[in-house]
Amino acid sequence: MLSEATFMKIQEIIGALDAVPGKGPQVHLDETACDTDLRPIAAAVNRTISRRWDMQRRVDDLNTDLTLYQAAVMENPTPMLLLDRDLTVVRANRAFTVTSGIGQRQLTGMDLRNLSATTVKGKRIIDALLHNTHVSGECIVDLPAGKKYLKYQAIPNIDQDAGVENLLLFLDDITEERKRDEETRRAIEEGKQRNEWFATVLNTISYPISITDRSMNWTGVNRAFAETFGIDRTKAIGRHCSATNGPLCHNENCMIRQLQKSGKERIAATFEHGGRFLKVGAAHLTDDRGDRIGYIEMIEDITPLMRQQKEAEEQAARLAESARELKVAMDAMARQDLTFALEVREDDPLRKLKENYQETREGLRGATLDLAGAIREITAGTADASRSVEEIARAVEQIAAQSQKATDDSRAELNDIEESAGAMVGLSAAIEEVANTCQEVLQVTEKSAKIGEEASRLGQTAAAKMEEVKVASKESVAEITRLNSQMQEITKIVKLITDISNQTNLLALNAAIEAARAGEHGRGFAVVAGEVRNLAGESKKATGQIEDLIATVQAQSTRTSREIEGSYAEIHAGIERVGKTLDALDQMVRMSAEIRASVTEIAKATEDQANDATRVTEAMEGTKEKTRANLKAVEEVAALLEEISASAEEAGGGAQEVAGMAAHLEGMVDQFRLD
Repeated sequence: MLSEATFMKIQEIIGALDAVPGKGPQVHLDETACDTDLRPIAAAVNRTISRRWDMQRRVDDLNTDLTLYQAAVMENPTPMLLLDRDLTVVRANRAFTVTSGIGQRQLTGMDLRNLSATTVKGKRIIDALLHNTHVSGECIVDLPAGKKYLKYQAIPNIDQDAGVENLLLFLDDITEERKRDEETRRAIEEGKQRNEWFATVLNTISYPISITDRSMNWTGVNRAFAETFGIDRTKAIGRHCSATNGPLCHNENCMIRQLQKSGKERIAATFEHGGRFLKVGAAHLTDDRGDRIGYIEMIEDITPLMRQQKEAEEQAARLAESARELKVAMDAMARQDLTFALEVREDDPLRKLKENYQETREGLRGATLDLAGAIREITAGTADASRSVEEIARAVEQIAAQSQKATDDSRAELNDIEESAGAMVGLSAAIEEVANTCQEVLQVTEKSAKIGEEASRLGQTAAAKMEEVKVASKESVAEITRLNSQMQEITKIVKLITDISNQTNLLALNAAIEAARAGEHGRGFAVVAGEVRNLAGESKKATGQIEDLIATVQAQSTRTSREIEGSYAEIHAGIERVGKTLDALDQMVRMSAEIRASVTEIAKATEDQANDATRVTEAMEGTKEKTRANLKAVEEVAALLEEISASAEEAGGGAQEVAGMAAHLEGMVDQFRLD
C-alpha cells in the first residue's frame, strides 16, 4: 500500500499536470520532497510542464501574430483574397470588398471563376495551383463596382505533402493608372503626330533651319538645311555645327558665338557669300524652367530681295536725276529759253518723255525762228508800202498843184500813177507772201501744240503705270499683313500644344508618385512615367522652338512690309514729280495755243491788208484808165486825184496797222531765247 505522503505527492503531480498553461503561475514539483521512487517521475513531470508552458507561450505568440496578421490583411489597402484549392473564396479583406463592390458574406464561398475576368498580361491565377508556383499578371474584371483593371500576384501556400493548401491572392487596382496610361499614350501619340506635323512644316519651310545643344552639336536640321549644305540629316545629329564649313564657321563671326557674347535672346546678321546675300538669325532655346538648353539658327537667302532693293534704289535715283534734268529743261522753256538741250540715254526711265521734250523744243524753236523771219519780212514790206504811200501822196500833191496845166502835165501824172500802180502791185505781192508765211507759222504752231499734247498724254500714261506699281506695292503690304495674321493663328496652336505638354508632364508626375507608392512593383512604371515626362518636355521644347521660329518669320515679314512701304513712298513721290512734269507740259501746250492765236490774228490782219492793197490797186487801175480816156478833163482828174488821195491815206493807215502788229509780234518772239 502506498503511504499517505506518497499518495499526496501523486495527487500533487496529477494537479500539476492538470494545470492549464498560461492560467495562473507556473507550478513545479519539489523533487527533493518526493520519495526516491517518485523523483524520476517528478523530474519528468517538471520537464513536461516546462515544455507545455513553452508551447503555450509559442501558441499565444502565434495567436497574437495571427491576430495582427488578420488585422493587417483585413485593413491592408491592398485588396486580398484567400482561396482554397478549388479557387473558392475563404476570406476577403475590406479593401477587396470596396474595390469589387461585393459584400463579405457574398464573397465567402464564392467560386472565383464565376467572375467575368480576362487575363491580359502574365500567367493565369490557376497556374499557381497547377504548377505550384508564384504567378503574376494583369486582368480585366467586370465587377459590381465597375470594370476594373487589376494587377495580381498569386502565392500558393505549400502543405507538408508539398501540395498547395491554399492560395493567397494580392490585387492592385490599376484602373485609374491604366486610364492615365491610355490618356498618356493618346497624348503621346497626339504629341508625336503633332511633332511629325511640325517637322513636316519645318521641312516645307524653304529657309535652312538647324537646332543645336549647348555644345553646338546638332540635334535636328530641316530638309532645306541638309540640301543647302549637302549633309545627311540622320548622320548630322550629334555632330558639331561647324561641319558645314560655312563662311561663318571656325571664326569669331559664328552666329552662336556672337549670340553668346551679345547677352541677347536672339540676333540676326546679313552677309554676302559667293555673290549671294544671306540673312542668318540665331536664338537661345529654353526649357519649361527658362534654362537655356540650346540654339536655333535660320538662314534666309535674301539675294532677290537685296537685288530688287538695289535695283529699286538705282531706278529711283535714275528717275530722280532724270526728273531733275527734265525739270531744269522745262523751267528753261517756261522762261522762254529754247536753247536748253537734254541728254537722252538708253536706260533713262524718262527717255520717251525727254525725247518728246526735245521734239517739242526743236519744233517750237523752228516755228519761232520761222515766225521771226516772217515778221522781219512783214516789217520790210510795210516799210516799202509806207514809202510807196508817201510817194503817192507826194504825187497827188504835185498833181493837185499842176491840175491847171495842160494835157502834157496830165500825161506826166499818168506816168506817175502807173509807177504807183506798179508799187502797189509789189506791195500786194509782199502782203500775199506775208499771209502765206503766217499760214506756215500757224501750221508749225499747231504741230507744236499737238506734240505737247502727245507728250502730256505719254506723261499721263507713265503716271498711270506708276500708279499701278503703287497699288501693287500696297497689295504686297496687305498680303504680308494677312501672312502675319496667319502666323498669329499658328502661334495660338503652338500655345495649345504647349498646354497639352504641360498637362502630360503633370500626368507623368502623378504616375511617378503612384509608382513610388507601389514600391518595387511600381519601379518599371516609374521609368515609363519618366520617359513620358521627357517626351512632354521635348514636345514643349519643340513647340517653343516653333514659336520662336514663327516670331522670327513675323519679324522678317514686318521688316519686308516696312521696306515695301518705303518703296511705296518713293513711287508716290515719283508720281508727284511726274505730275509736276505734266503741269509743265500743259503750260507749254497753252503757250503754243497762245502763239497760234497770235499768228492767227497776224494772218487775219495780213489778209485785211492784202484786201486793202487790192482795192488800192483796183482804184489806181481805174484812175489810170480814166486818165487815159480823159486827158483833157481836168475837173475829172481833180476828182480822181481826191479818190487817189483818199486811197493813199487808207493804204497808209493799213500799212501802219500792219507795222504795229508786226512790231508787237516781233517783241513777243524776241522774248524767246533761240541761240
